[in-house]
Amino acid sequence: MNVDEPTDVVVVPVAAHAEDMGDKAPGKALSYATKYSILKILLLESGESDESRIPAAKMTADNLVKINQDIDAAKDLETLRTIVADGMAWAEESNDAKAHAQIKAWGTTKAATFGASAPDRQPVKAKSEKAPAEPPPPDVMVVKNGKTVESKPAPPGLLRILRAKIAAKGMSEQELLAKHEIPALEGISTTLGNHILHEINSA
Repeated sequence: MNVDEPTDVVVVPVAAHAEDMGDKAPGKALSYATKYSILKILLLESGESDESRIPAAKMTADNLVKINQDIDAAKDLETLRTIVADGMAWAEESNDAKAHAQIKAWGTTKAATFGASAPDRQPVKAKSEKAPAEPPPPDVMVVKNGKTVESKPAPPGLLRILRAKIAAKGMSEQELLAKHEIPALEGISTTLGNHILHEINSA
């Protein structure tokens, strides 16, 4: 309808149907009719293909023979890869594991004539791809009784508390370091830091 001229109207009869086990069939049919009437009147592209909704035909023995012939006739590796990939995809859609394995075997045999070990495309690594970094070695400290303990490095906050406690107790940091046979508080483990803190509090 033309809003400026209400008598200017275009009527488009559209037949539509829908199937639904519940009560939604009429609404589906109406939606389908409305959609396609607008698409056809305005000549719009929907971006959809009705044919794509139709399931692919099941692979038959004749289809398999034709794929084998196409594989044998392939003149280069790229053509072979396309034929094998399409054939294997068709076999997967048909849920035919035997045909899938047969196509792959034919492709592998043919690929050998081109100097390739397999017909499928090998993934290409990005140039910027780097090997994963190895994890840093664990922080291993030796405590007073000689037992080795694996722990994370002590956080800066723990080191500040240790120094404050050492000063409050009137202790010598150098004597404490010598007692535990460590060069500096920086770099000690959380386990050893807590052990020293407990020792200072108990003093």
